[in-house]
Amino acid sequence: MSMKSDNHKLWHYVLMVLVSEIVNLIWMAVGISVGVSGYAIFSFSSEDFFKLAVGIPLGLIGVGLFLFKVYELFLVVIDPTRIRIICKFCRGNTG
Repeated sequence: MSMKSDNHKLWHYVLMVLVSEIVNLIWMAVGISVGVSGYAIFSFSSEDFFKLAVGIPLGLIGVGLFLFKVYELFLVVIDPTRIRIICKFCRGNTG
């Protein structure tokens, strides 16, 4: 895999990895906050409806989002061809 092609230079690849990692970290923070809010609703609610209909699904959504973004953090670093595909600046250079 050549990182120094005309449309996709090494600095551009590093920049795209950093941007992807920052976006994934922000989404991980959102997942944590959604999960914590679901846990808070589940723990501090006095009615069973809010525990079952709001707290548990909100907590599961937060945990699922967090785990998905942890996977994405590693995937961005491990699979460099993924960055080439999602890159808007080198759209013609997918191979």
